[in-house]
Amino acid sequence: MRLVFEGPSGRGIRAFGLLLLTFLTPGVTAWAQMAKPSAAAREVLEEYRRMDLAGERLTADGWYRASKFFVKPGRWPRDLVMEVIGGEVFENQPKINGSRVKIWGRCSATGRLDSSGRFTFLVSPPSDSAGNLSERRGGGEIRGPDAPMGRVYDLILTETRWEFGPGLEGLREVRGAAEWRIDTFEPVPVISVEAAVQYLRRLVAESSSEIVKRNAEKSIATLRSLPRTH
Repeated sequence: MRLVFEGPSGRGIRAFGLLLLTFLTPGVTAWAQMAKPSAAAREVLEEYRRMDLAGERLTADGWYRASKFFVKPGRWPRDLVMEVIGGEVFENQPKINGSRVKIWGRCSATGRLDSSGRFTFLVSPPSDSAGNLSERRGGGEIRGPDAPMGRVYDLILTETRWEFGPGLEGLREVRGAAEWRIDTFEPVPVISVEAAVQYLRRLVAESSSEIVKRNAEKSIATLRSLPRTH
């Protein structure tokens, strides 16, 4: 953008003042973010993934803090199931379509973990018909600890989103300054191996169930036996 000052008449100065006033209006945030949509969207995504990989969504407080990253977040689940991965990188060529950005990621899937302390290298299919982690054998299975997996994230620049009320009484639609948010909610935390081990140690220390404690101790030993690249 080129700014032109027109001298004594002051027309150029007035024009600059109007331009500056425009920049100071609430819409400047949306304008700035749209200037480089892929970079702004990626920054939001990377902040979310750092938080999730570290295991912050494994507590109710962290789960609701992460709500700010989604257009329409979901409630804290009664029983957690987690994906455990060894690493994650993002492609450098996102797909931009107006106020939407699609970003591709790749990771090395290790397995899955649940709130009963059970870990399995079975990545897909993730559970049995009852929703439990399973070690089923058969065709079509994908197993860790080094299963290459692709992930796709859709982000949108939006003024409208859903937020929980002060007492978490329910989602309500709100409007505000345009922000980049992830359009599809992720109900399953995707965490690092180290975050998984920390979670399991917490189960050993805090659970009142001997079964959960034994599951967690066994899972810790399994994860600790992996190469340090995980």
